[in-house]
Amino acid sequence: MTSCPHLNELKDLQPPRLSQSVHREECTQCFDNQDQPLGIDVCLHCFNGGCLDHDRHHMRTHLAKSGHSFTLNVKRKLRPSSNRAEDEEPPAKMTKLAIVEERDEDKYEYKTTLKCWKCLPETGLEVLEVTNDAHVQSLVKGVMQSLSSARQSEVKAWQEELTACEHTLTLEQLATGHILESGLAHCSQCELKENLWLCLTCGSLGCGRQQFGGVGGNGHGLQHYEQTQHPVSVKLGTITPEGGADIYCYACNEERVDLELAAHLATFGINVQTQTKTEKSLTELQIEQNLKFDFSLTGEDGKALEPVFGPGLTGLANLGNSCYMASVMQSVFSLPSFRSRYLSSASQHAQTCTVPLPADCLDCQLHKLADGLLSGRYSHPRPTSDHTSPKLTNPLAHDSPTPVFQEGVRPSSFKALIGKGHEEFSTMRQQDSEEFFSHLVTVIRRNLKKSGKEAEDPTEVFKFGMEQKLQCNTCHKVRYRIDPMDVASVPVPKQERGKDADGKTIYEDIDLLTSLKMFTGVEDLEYNCPSCEKRVTAYKRSNFSTFPQVLVIHARRFQLVNWVPTKLEIPVILPSDDILHMGEFLGHGLQLDETLLPDDLPAAPALPEFNAAAMAQLEGMGFPAVRCQKALLATGNSDPNVAMEWLFQHMDDADIDAPIQLASAVGNTAEPSAEQISMLADMGFSAPQAKKALRETGGDAERAVDWLFSHPDDMGDEPTSGSDTPAQVNPGPGGSPSLPATYKLKAFISHKGPSVHSGHYVAHIRAPDPNSAGDSWVLFNDEKVVKADAESVKELKKLAYLYIFEKKEIAELYPNFQERITAAWSDLLGELEKGTAEIASKGSEVVPQVEFSQLQQLSAEEIATIRQRGCVVIRNVVDDAEATGWRKELQEFVKSNPVIGFPEDDKQFFQLYWTRPQVRARGHPNVLQATSWLNSMYRSKADAKLDGVDLSTPLTYADRFRLRHPGNQWNAHPPHVDGGSIERWEDSVFRTCFTDILSGEWRTHDPYDLEGRINARTSLYGRENQSSIFRTYQGWLAVSETAPHEGTLKVFPNVILSNAYTIMRPFFRPTAAPESPDFLHAKSWEYDISSPDFPGIYSIGKGFAGPRPNTGTHPHMRLNDAMDVVHAVEVEHVGKEDSCVMYIPAVPSTPQNMAYVHRQKESFLAGIPPPDFPRTQGESNFVGLGTLEDIESLIGKKAMGVAIPVA
Repeated sequence: MTSCPHLNELKDLQPPRLSQSVHREECTQCFDNQDQPLGIDVCLHCFNGGCLDHDRHHMRTHLAKSGHSFTLNVKRKLRPSSNRAEDEEPPAKMTKLAIVEERDEDKYEYKTTLKCWKCLPETGLEVLEVTNDAHVQSLVKGVMQSLSSARQSEVKAWQEELTACEHTLTLEQLATGHILESGLAHCSQCELKENLWLCLTCGSLGCGRQQFGGVGGNGHGLQHYEQTQHPVSVKLGTITPEGGADIYCYACNEERVDLELAAHLATFGINVQTQTKTEKSLTELQIEQNLKFDFSLTGEDGKALEPVFGPGLTGLANLGNSCYMASVMQSVFSLPSFRSRYLSSASQHAQTCTVPLPADCLDCQLHKLADGLLSGRYSHPRPTSDHTSPKLTNPLAHDSPTPVFQEGVRPSSFKALIGKGHEEFSTMRQQDSEEFFSHLVTVIRRNLKKSGKEAEDPTEVFKFGMEQKLQCNTCHKVRYRIDPMDVASVPVPKQERGKDADGKTIYEDIDLLTSLKMFTGVEDLEYNCPSCEKRVTAYKRSNFSTFPQVLVIHARRFQLVNWVPTKLEIPVILPSDDILHMGEFLGHGLQLDETLLPDDLPAAPALPEFNAAAMAQLEGMGFPAVRCQKALLATGNSDPNVAMEWLFQHMDDADIDAPIQLASAVGNTAEPSAEQISMLADMGFSAPQAKKALRETGGDAERAVDWLFSHPDDMGDEPTSGSDTPAQVNPGPGGSPSLPATYKLKAFISHKGPSVHSGHYVAHIRAPDPNSAGDSWVLFNDEKVVKADAESVKELKKLAYLYIFEKKEIAELYPNFQERITAAWSDLLGELEKGTAEIASKGSEVVPQVEFSQLQQLSAEEIATIRQRGCVVIRNVVDDAEATGWRKELQEFVKSNPVIGFPEDDKQFFQLYWTRPQVRARGHPNVLQATSWLNSMYRSKADAKLDGVDLSTPLTYADRFRLRHPGNQWNAHPPHVDGGSIERWEDSVFRTCFTDILSGEWRTHDPYDLEGRINARTSLYGRENQSSIFRTYQGWLAVSETAPHEGTLKVFPNVILSNAYTIMRPFFRPTAAPESPDFLHAKSWEYDISSPDFPGIYSIGKGFAGPRPNTGTHPHMRLNDAMDVVHAVEVEHVGKEDSCVMYIPAVPSTPQNMAYVHRQKESFLAGIPPPDFPRTQGESNFVGLGTLEDIESLIGKKAMGVAIPVA
């Protein structure tokens, strides 16, 4: 090995101090750790930890930016579990029952390697020649024996705020002389050598109580106190050179601090400078005990829920009471704003971050968390060989296999940073998830404000304004105020219904919309009216002035019961489709017939105008008004959660219920000093903001900082008249007043337990279901990520604490939407008038007709016509005799079996999928060749190749058939559009198929463009009878004569016009009556998005159906005269024979379609309905069912996914 010329630099490096964080377990910029093959490199200059992954290589990035040279590579692996070798000494005989802590050294093997990066900048040069150097060994030992950064932060967080007491401050010691080392070897009353406590009065050594720390103990230290009343003892093994140790005062029965510990120990000849910490402190033991809690994950049927893995499905390991944080972070990182802000730019930020240590950079830690949760890199089953997880057992050893969960990632560095300096979130105590959400938003905004990156704020999506209207009931004048908010904290009123068998109170259900109406309701209040100049009754009403992109609703379940915050299990009922329409809650501001109240008279001292929403929330929890007002005054008059914390801390104040002194209520109006303003300006705030904050807080600089962070949108005092400083524009509360304000539930956080400070939080998040075209719910329970069962989602949703809704809107996604689409609408209506007139005049002749045998010989002009019309009749695909035989066999099948069909009294449309004629028809080479030809009508932009897409390989989609009887009236299939319902507008991928239409460029719309369609989710709600695959054409295979007026198909043969009209129609409403001669003219229609309704779309079951155009909703299509994608079935059948058709669409090979065909194959083999259709009992016992042998061609077998590949 080549010698390193930089070894002299090692002498300047020092082992880590006790106060320094050593990141030896995990990279500070991703969750790669010491257990991976490459291990982790620890910088020996600053003790930052970095990964060595070839693509990430965060350590190399750190060294390039810092100029540091030397690292210590740390690798860890589990020690093999093996039996004792024959020549190994037997273990010592146990003479006392004790709990022995398994050490890391017992569980793992460590390998460390010194590396110089100056010598080899790409990978680092392993330096082996100084391995035995004393200084190098001290560096290595210091790194490896230090408390890891993760555990150090946990210990700090668990640390209680310990103080000295009278017994430690006035401790009197007996002159017993120095204690020999042998006198400190074990308890003076027994043989225990651990958990030893030294009496600081007389030097007696006794063991602790067994329950303390979970280690052995016989309580001889306590017995010594009871016999002598010597109150203070120190735990041996916890003493550090800095003078730290576990001190316990038996008189106070509390942990304490001994400010003179070094002197007190010197009395017995113990020098703290020579002490080394060898045992875990009480705090450290408490952490490990806290982490042993686990929660059952079973469905309603008692079976274990299925663990899921992959991108966006990574758990967060519980750090001890960190579930409140985990549930919030999982929820916010399910949102596009957080994903795009922190995932895509993680690598770029790592290169450009100017903070010396990534562990101290909030952006770094959020990028790290995004990568950990979303990349899928760390989402994989936990190795079952890991003996550190005893609850995991061999699934084969049990009748009910134990699911293997993932380890998850440990967000230790993020938790330490986000909670730094906060009196609650810096601890390991259980917290309120809503309070943490608000804290997270505040800290992110503060961080971005300091760095000048407000434009990149992902929390903007939560912002909205609440319009507060105050009206005097005497003079009727009004005042409006807009309060910026991030959370709608709604009341959950309690109404007892009775008691259960255990005596627990049962409450009546409350509808979420009812809670929202209470949140925005009217309330009466006493008011000093500046117009009436007297005290009057006024009313206050709250409404939304703007709506957020993401609506967070906090259900106020915690209420004061006998002055104790208690959670009430009141069921909150959401709409069945999880969709909220918020339009009714929009405020309208000052009206023309309203007069504003004048400003309050400055001469009359009065209480400030308190934040109405905060007052309502605090009073709703049972606090008297005067206490609420004092709390808001003391905390910036903004955040009810901060005010509530203040109330809990000051409930015992003697003057808590005394009236507020008006002179002090108005605060100090003196001009803030230049020094105070300068201090706040140094923190990144403007001078106007600093002035206003200081005025609002009476000149208290510390409270001014809190006020500024609580009012991030307040730009501060306006410049005085005549100032040359331009006024800053208030950006407003955020959000948008546009309608429709339609929201769909994205996630909810539930809490189990009686109190906000105890119990457990979990998150349910709606995510795309990889096994279907719809969504499913995923349960995030710390590191356990499982597919949630429907019943538990239904029940837990009622008891959720936080609901997170995403706004569903279209207009804001396209530039100048109103202007462009209005012009396009006018243009389209003109073309529709001409197009429908042509169709009406030509009748059925407008539909192209071709012979199957001539498909490959059609001219370019004929192909263009077929594309324009969107429909074609292909004749003689199947021989007449064969088709007739299929029809007769179908007729016999429905006679011989108890089939399901409708109408019930004269069945003609059958819920049958696997009859022999259907199976044979779908696998017929000519049928598949025809569908393949239809697939070829589609293309990709610039003929780009799309992964996994093959238009020449047809697939089979099993649908039903119809036997229409002559003389029958049939209106079950009026005009309708297949291939998705509201999904055309709602699914972001599907919507890209119509981008040109929504952008006002409908004439350039290409209905045959593949992009978007192959991955579109055409069945978001999993509604039965709605296709979830991509079909290029819906198909009718006629197996009988089906002439006009014989119940045949009716179509609107202009696909561009019908697509454009269908997509644009929801954005316009008529302004004239239908009987008006100008009703169809563009001037009689206006742009309108105030209604959430989509004409022709209607709710059905758990989803939506349509569009179903009719002459009322879609009058411009002139459906009575001009009946592509819009099609219907004739009402009349005046023929003499049954009209028989099978539904056989054209389906190309795409990854999404292939996945469906695989599931469909299983349905075929089981004789049950395909995945898109109602789950009836199926056809498995019917006579005449199709089998694999009925699919005679290889192309047919491939289309059904049953072909056996040939090697």
